[in-house]
Amino acid sequence: MHVPNEALLAYAVKPFYRGKKVTVIGAISLKRVVALMTMDNSMDSQAFEVFTLEMFSATIVVGSSSSNG
Repeated sequence: MHVPNEALLAYAVKPFYRGKKVTVIGAISLKRVVALMTMDNSMDSQAFEVFTLEMFSATIVVGSSSSNG
């Protein structure tokens, strides 16, 4: 199917997000959600560090001896 070049051009610049930006990060195993965190705005390195050290690693240490997945 032939598409004219005019159809491929951007015709307006509009913001992608219409509401408040929310980021969700999580970790899952085969059987359950292991850790979940939501935050306003975008993920940055400090937020990722908090997730991995405070939320995710705590569940690994607690759940490492169980067979829950």
